Amino acid sequence: MYDKRKFFAGLAVIFGVALILPIYFLVLQINEDRVVDRYLAEHNLDNLPVSKSTAVTIAKQVESDFNVDPSTFQHLKMDNRPFLREDAGFLLTCKEGLCGEGARVIVRLLNARGFDATRVTLYDRYMQFAHTVVSVQLGNDRFWIDTINSKDSLTNLLETENISENNFQYLDYSDKISQRLDKIEQHRSVDETVEFQKNMGEYFLYSFESIPYTKLLSKVGIQKRVFNLKRPPHFISVLAEKPNMIKFWASLTGALALTLICVKPVRRYFRKPQ
Repeated sequence: MYDKRKFFAGLAVIFGVALILPIYFLVLQINEDRVVDRYLAEHNLDNLPVSKSTAVTIAKQVESDFNVDPSTFQHLKMDNRPFLREDAGFLLTCKEGLCGEGARVIVRLLNARGFDATRVTLYDRYMQFAHTVVSVQLGNDRFWIDTINSKDSLTNLLETENISENNFQYLDYSDKISQRLDKIEQHRSVDETVEFQKNMGEYFLYSFESIPYTKLLSKVGIQKRVFNLKRPPHFISVLAEKPNMIKFWASLTGALALTLICVKPVRRYFRKPQ
């Protein structure tokens, strides 16, 4: 037998101490949310309708505010960024970054305004990262908007045309060669990709990278590229741009796991003498 009152009190102390880190990350997330909301209010962006025009307006505001010359960065260390990258609060405070940082900020601002927005990475024909844009879904419509540190030609194309992953017309995998050839032939008969690729320039391939599969694999020594052609669920897109919230859930899970691991030792410690 063991003293149940002392047992539960001991577990409560362990769990309470373990909660310090999750609470810290939660406070950081709350502060970041406040910075995002304040930015929207200060630039009169919080009452605009949910439309492509508003999405472009928000993106242009971020573009005009951000310094995109790494040689002059004072706060953002491009060669020493954390794995989850800097949060939007930090970026909106220092206003430094390239297209990836711009995408994080724009996605956060759009999602805070009620949009369904997620990041999209564009690759060149060498399969190297070339640019990051933002994909927005409004009902059944999807379109991309540009971020920062980009070419005027791409910005103009995305503003004037509803460009999205649908324009790339990649075919789904088929194990049957006959079906594969039939699908290729059908696409060739109505193929508009030559003109589209000419307008897109160097950008050959896209990948939704709210979950950075390639980067995750590289961290465990697996040098494989993963290109995700399917749009992630909205909650994944929202969570992916909130590194503090990711750390909160990870540390909370760790706190719960630690408490469960301590159940037997604590019970043994408070065992009543026979």
